[in-house]
Amino acid sequence: MVSSRGGVLPMKIVYTCSYAYPSISGVWTRVENLAKEFSKRGHEVHVLTSNLIAGTDKTAEPYEFYEGIHINRFPVKIKLSKYQLIFTGKEFDKTLKDINPDIIDCQTYRHNEAKSALEYSLNNKIPCILTTHAPFLPVEVRGRKLSFLSKVYDWFIGKNILKKYSKVFRISNWELKYLLDLGLEQEKIIYSPNGVPREFFKIKIEKTKNQAILFLGRIEPRKQVHILINAFAKINKKYSNSKLYLAGPIENVENYENTLKKIIAENELEKKVIFLGPVYDLSKKIDLINSSQIYVLPSTWEGFPQSLIEAMSLGRCIIGSDCEGNMEVLDDEKTGFLFKIGDVEELAEKLEYCLSNNTTEVEQNAKLLAEKFEWGKIADKVEKVYQELI
Repeated sequence: MVSSRGGVLPMKIVYTCSYAYPSISGVWTRVENLAKEFSKRGHEVHVLTSNLIAGTDKTAEPYEFYEGIHINRFPVKIKLSKYQLIFTGKEFDKTLKDINPDIIDCQTYRHNEAKSALEYSLNNKIPCILTTHAPFLPVEVRGRKLSFLSKVYDWFIGKNILKKYSKVFRISNWELKYLLDLGLEQEKIIYSPNGVPREFFKIKIEKTKNQAILFLGRIEPRKQVHILINAFAKINKKYSNSKLYLAGPIENVENYENTLKKIIAENELEKKVIFLGPVYDLSKKIDLINSSQIYVLPSTWEGFPQSLIEAMSLGRCIIGSDCEGNMEVLDDEKTGFLFKIGDVEELAEKLEYCLSNNTTEVEQNAKLLAEKFEWGKIADKVEKVYQELI
């Protein structure tokens, strides 16, 4: 495939994933950014996904042309879990056939839509890639029952399915061991992390000491927002101007919203902890991060935390839990600050340190690291792999 644009001819690219716009999810964020980038480059991009809007009972229209991306949505027939949705069938297969893609990139390991897309690719002799999105969750996150079922799937089904993909993109370094243990050949595995929109690097960074602390993401138990609120309660009185902003949709798993509001009430933080709701607009997201002094990601688990990279790109002071995904980009006291997962006292200590000390050098190091993850650079490498396979 050769053309005047850097030796690349337009491709028809299909992505499969559980959720798409207007949902917020780490998987969709990757698909959305790559799809927008490839659409600008003249490629035709289609997304095959469910019609559910993540974290709600609402559904979206069957088809939408969103910022250069063809989004094809299918009704969910069975909802096994929040992310395990079965929406494939005759209409899904017909849509794939009508699109007639040059390449498919499946964003969901162990999911039915990835299986259907892989079968289509094998039958029609077109390349099919799997992007893992770090599905190897620890038992503390997934639970004993689901962890057992996942391991059974991996060893008796997944091992054979993985080998059928043309390539496997891993978004993090720590996944490599799991994939090799499942028998995947190393030459099939390509490191392709999540990225940051180039708009983040065009913004004039505003250094601030306003004592504003930000969390940005889905508000759910796995993100450990309750740990952050409890830690904030410990330092709030000393830093009278401090405020904690929680931006993102609340997924009321296990009545989580009430749990958070109870902690806030018990510590008399109603005027100090502010729920901002979901932030969809990119410019608003940038403004929000840029107007905060500290960004905190206290999760029990992260695959490759895009929000962390985004905050680093804007020169924020970063605090993250010591889960594997966070530790890929946070080097303690060099590009950010780490605390033990679930440790309220240590998080409070890190918050106090960052509010009381000059962290400029750490923030500058973080920004330099984040520049490696600009989406355009990630897309260049992904596009090259697509072209080589086609």
